[in-house]
Amino acid sequence: MNMEIPSPEQFAARSLQSLDGLALECDGLSRSLSMLLQRDDIEHTVCVGELVVDGVGRIALHWWVELPGGVVCDARARMWLGSDARVPHGVFRPESTQHYRLRETLEMVCTPTIFWILTGKPLEAFPSIQASDRMVGPTGARSGTIQRGAA
Repeated sequence: MNMEIPSPEQFAARSLQSLDGLALECDGLSRSLSMLLQRDDIEHTVCVGELVVDGVGRIALHWWVELPGGVVCDARARMWLGSDARVPHGVFRPESTQHYRLRETLEMVCTPTIFWILTGKPLEAFPSIQASDRMVGPTGARSGTIQRGAA
């Protein structure tokens, strides 16, 4: 059977989905996702800043994970802004009404013990990229803004 390697976006989406049901806020979720991405050598950045969704609201202090090319991993904006369809959720390129304003990036040091404390499970209980189950594919392109620097 010929299986392909998942793209970083596909792996991040699968990992984020496995973490989404946990009782974590944006910081804990971003730390946990970062640990899964680190384990599989997927380039990413843990970001702290502000999220503004036009016509919906603002989160003054918010964490998310960014993949190369401006792809955002965020499953906690709806915790604060509600379930309006304009509020982002998942792995995506921000739309023109979703403004991620970066204040700083963080180097995550998340040990297996910290991961277990956050998730209640060992790192091995979550999906890992295996050479035999990888798939390649692009994510949908949408135009939005991720601003670097102080907001």
